[in-house]
Amino acid sequence: MANRTRRTAKKDEKLFAALAAGETVGIACKAAGYSRRSVYEYRSEDEEFARRWQEADDEAVELMEAEADRRATKGTLKPVFYLGVKCGEIREFSDTLLIFRLKAKRPDLYRERASIDHSGQIATSGVLVVPGMVSAEEWQEQHREREDAGKDPERS
Repeated sequence: MANRTRRTAKKDEKLFAALAAGETVGIACKAAGYSRRSVYEYRSEDEEFARRWQEADDEAVELMEAEADRRATKGTLKPVFYLGVKCGEIREFSDTLLIFRLKAKRPDLYRERASIDHSGQIATSGVLVVPGMVSAEEWQEQHREREDAGKDPERS
């Protein structure tokens, strides 16, 4: 740990402010004057540092969620050009962001649903019984008859 960056309260504040603003860890480290390795070591060794990092990360996620909501519901202005000259603007909305936010806010209503309904039964012999086919008992009887006749029941 000879290369560890000297830690100060002022550097910590810069780091957490940058993280809360949505910056990447690398950019936040540069803003604070820390190395990436040092901040990860601080986080693993110091519970208070780890807690503040998590708070900053939570704030950044809230900012991103607010921006996603804005783009989904209020849209963004995009320039319109005609013959190379800007002639107006249109407002574009993000259906994809709206879908993601609905799934996050109301997963019980908007989550992906997939289900498999199995109406057959599995006999204790390990045989899958398909409705409309032979029953497990019928299959076992046929299997015993083949064994008694000296035939390999798996090959006939």
